[in-house]
Order: sequence, then C-alpha cells, then structure tokens
Amino acid sequence: MQSLIARAKYTPISEVLKDAPKMDKASLLELAEAVVSYDPAEFLRGRDEFDDCADIQLFLQISEFAEELRQDNDFLYKLFFLQIKHYDMFDIWKKDTYGFRDALDRNNLLRYPEHRDFIMRVNAFPVQRKEGGRLVDDLDMQFFFPRKLFGLRAISGDFGNDREFLLSFANHDQSVTEYASQELRDDKAFVLACVSNYGSNLYDLESDLTDDRDVIWTAVFGPKKYEQRARQHGGERELGKRIGSKESIQYAGDRINRDKEFLFNVLMEMERRYFRSGRSRPDTSPLSYAELKAMYFGHPSILFGQEGKYNEYDGTMDSRMVHESLIDHWWRYSYRGELKQRYPHYRDFLRRMLLKKLKALGAPGYVPRKRQRTKLRF
Repeated sequence: MQSLIARAKYTPISEVLKDAPKMDKASLLELAEAVVSYDPAEFLRGRDEFDDCADIQLFLQISEFAEELRQDNDFLYKLFFLQIKHYDMFDIWKKDTYGFRDALDRNNLLRYPEHRDFIMRVNAFPVQRKEGGRLVDDLDMQFFFPRKLFGLRAISGDFGNDREFLLSFANHDQSVTEYASQELRDDKAFVLACVSNYGSNLYDLESDLTDDRDVIWTAVFGPKKYEQRARQHGGERELGKRIGSKESIQYAGDRINRDKEFLFNVLMEMERRYFRSGRSRPDTSPLSYAELKAMYFGHPSILFGQEGKYNEYDGTMDSRMVHESLIDHWWRYSYRGELKQRYPHYRDFLRRMLLKKLKALGAPGYVPRKRQRTKLRF
C-alpha cells in the first residue's frame, strides 16, 4: 500500500491503479487522501505542460477501479469531495469541469430525492483559493466563479416544490425558476435569491413579481453588496459571473414599464455602471441629476407616445419614427458607444433629447443652456 501511495506522488492515478491489487474501501480512501495531500508542483515536475485532466480524476478512476463499491454511497460521497479538493489544489477549474457529470450519472448520484443531501452539499461546498500552499475559503470567488459542476437539468426527479434544494443551485444555475413550482415563482424571497445571481431567472417567470420594483432592480443590478464595485468597474467581468443583468429589464411587467420614476432611476444607475468614461475618476459632469429629473417629469406625455412605450423623437439619430422601450433606447444609443465621442455621459444625451421633445410638445420654461466659452490667453 505504501509503495502505491509513494508512486502516486509523481504518477497519474490511472497508471497507479493499472496493475494494483484489489483494495478495500478504507485503503482506496487512504490512497485518495494521500494523493490530495501532495504538492501539485511535485506531480508537475519534469512535465512541459499539463492539459490532461484525466490524470487527476480521482473520482472517475477509483470508482471505475472499485466497481464492487459503486453501490456504497458513503464511499462515493467521500471520494467525490476529495476530488473537488484535488482540483482546487491544481487550480484548473477553468480548464475542465466535464467528466464529473458523466461520472456522477454513471454512479446514479444525480437522482432526487435519493441523493438530495449529497447534491446540496456539493452545491454548498465552498470555493477555495490557494494561499501559502493551503486552501482557504473565498466568498467573492464563490459568487463570481461558481463551480457549475452540474445544473438542475442534470437532476432526475420531481423537485419543483423543494425550496431549499432549488436555492442550493441559485449561485450557479441561470434557470432555477424554470424548474420551480408556481407557488415558489410567486414567492418574493425565493425569486429575489434567484435573480440576485442571474437576472435571466425572470425569463418566462409568469408571476406578478415581474411588476415588483425590488425584483426587477435586483435582476438588473445584482446584489446590493457589490453595488460600489459595479459602479467603479462596470457590471461586466472578463471572466466569471456579472454583477446584474441589464438585459433582464426586458422581462419587466407592464406596470414597471409605465413607472416613469423607476425607469428614470434605472437609467441613471445604468449610466453610473456602464456609460461613464474613466470610471475610476471622479464624475465631473456639470449636469445634476436633480435638473435632469425635473426635465424628465416636466410634461405628462414626455417620452411616452404610447402607454408604456418610449417615442424616439430625435430625428438626428434616425429618420424614422419608431416606438421602443426606454431601456432599449439606452442600449442602442449609449452603451454601444455610437454617441460616446459626442456625449461623455448618457445623461448629457438624454438632456438634449428631452429638450427637443419638450419644445415639440410646447412645454414652456426649458431653454437649452449655453456653453460657457473659455477665453484663450496668449
């Protein structure tokens, strides 16, 4: 046994097991624990590169080796959690996650309710990073880089009413509400927990909660705890989960689409996160939000040519008169940057557009401010 353990320090587990004698449950777990304890640098020494994750797939290799133990759930559970720790030590989650679902399914571990507690433990297993050769929990990574070993689609069984089970997937599955019962879809706390991770959970929600301000705001902008980070760096991330989902505004209900104050606040928060140039620098725009808000609410029909629809009026953009949602207008003319050279902030563009609309409606009292020219001294 000790010779196998020593060999596994430098040799892929598949080769170690190739000519190994049959071992009992305790011996196999001892071998797996020893492999996980090794420094990956020792295993990788002498290798030009490492891209064959099969070399460290303990769960797959050992469960196939010990076929007679594949009905022993306690053995399989312990072996799988050792596998997760092993991958964490090698820090290769971005390279490979496939192989796990097949191995789990092959061992019938993705069945509800038989393996409910095991599945929830896997979902709750903390994401860890290496620090000084040790693994430590990282709550930010838990949110931004969930493991996504398997989603609800991979689970067989009737779990639509199991609130706790469904929420264990909320951090990494974008479609939890799709599998939830109507009772849970109407549960505000449940829906908030889902949309705070992925706004796409609003898709086909078919619930009055699509007209709930808290639900829509959370879906669009994500958890409150990451608000300041999103304002500084934007909601997009090169890798990992985004902070909020601006596209989810399209799933808002009719009452939200007629709620001018809410939509105004959404527009301004979108600008804070996405449209500002040089987000790390102070906001120096002279146009105050208070002035813009006064203009926005200055006339009962401004921006709304039809009930719940935005009437694009600025003919310099498009010769056609179109009707589209206010947020779609922001997306088309702001975030995509078609006007970014002319207007450093979306609110500068919105102010110009509002002034033209107010003028067309005959609303008094709104005169475009003249820019102050700076005299050049020679």
